[in-house]
Amino acid sequence: LDYGSILMLLDTCGLKPLNLEFVDDVAGLVNWPSYGVSDISPDGSTFSWGTGPVVAIGSEYRLCWCLNATLCDSPSDFLVDVGAMTLIGPSPINLGPHPVSQDRTCVSGQTCEMTGITGHHLSDSDQFLLLHTCGTNSMRVARLP
Repeated sequence: LDYGSILMLLDTCGLKPLNLEFVDDVAGLVNWPSYGVSDISPDGSTFSWGTGPVVAIGSEYRLCWCLNATLCDSPSDFLVDVGAMTLIGPSPINLGPHPVSQDRTCVSGQTCEMTGITGHHLSDSDQFLLLHTCGTNSMRVARLP
């Protein structure tokens, strides 16, 4: 790959992903830094999506390549599949246009157990944290062990 190359994370190279958003006239994946479009590679072998946290759903994404960043502004410009990006983490139960959430309800004063969380490459040692708002430095939910 050459200087000027950029990568875009997609479900299928060249096709609009199901969870696509447009920001500043650039299409991209929701909840991925830079909407899944890498910075311009300085050497053709190093790619970065910035420093923001990745809060996209756990899944396997395709690394789709485009040579000239000035001409790469739509998923249809990223036709060459150069590999896979695996994001380990929870996923909605149904990845279609209407995903089923994994909401859980606990009752105050009762034992609370959360089972059946689904995702991509989850393990028994994974943990989660209850927050008022995920992905922020919000307060932890009070009075939890």
